[in-house]
Amino acid sequence: EREQKQLLSQVKSRCVAGKDFHLSSGPAGAAQHTNEPLHALGEELFGRVASEVVGQLTPAQIESEPSFRRMRRAHTGEEPVAIDSVTGVVYGSRKLDLHNHTDLDRPLYTMSLALGDACDFTVGCKTVRPHKNERSGKPVTLRMESGDAMFFDGGSVPHAVGPLHPGSG
Repeated sequence: EREQKQLLSQVKSRCVAGKDFHLSSGPAGAAQHTNEPLHALGEELFGRVASEVVGQLTPAQIESEPSFRRMRRAHTGEEPVAIDSVTGVVYGSRKLDLHNHTDLDRPLYTMSLALGDACDFTVGCKTVRPHKNERSGKPVTLRMESGDAMFFDGGSVPHAVGPLHPGSG
């Protein structure tokens, strides 16, 4: 809970209900547009996920999913995590949820972090106009509580947010 409050205090000034916002981008150490504490937090969260993936899954399970293989490479140091961008979306009083989409037409290893009220997060539902690298299937919806983080391939795997659960945060 302390980490969540600390993170919220770092991003709150950029938050405008119903808007997307940019917090930081570029390689670590870059003078322009980089917020080192947020990049460091991103690296720490990816490190935690990598440790859990390697600790909880069998080698066969890890090998079966590109995102798990990426986490294994981060865990072993073969391919260290490099946070390129920290952005956010404030849902607040937003009437529209984040529609089903992919972020790119290629892999983009993404971490979604919930702060505040819980939301439903759905992955896997085929988009209206799928691109050739889209990976869809039976949709899975998870309720993300404040502080929950999800690592996935946001570039290739469709995902959506909504509805929010007001008063749950």
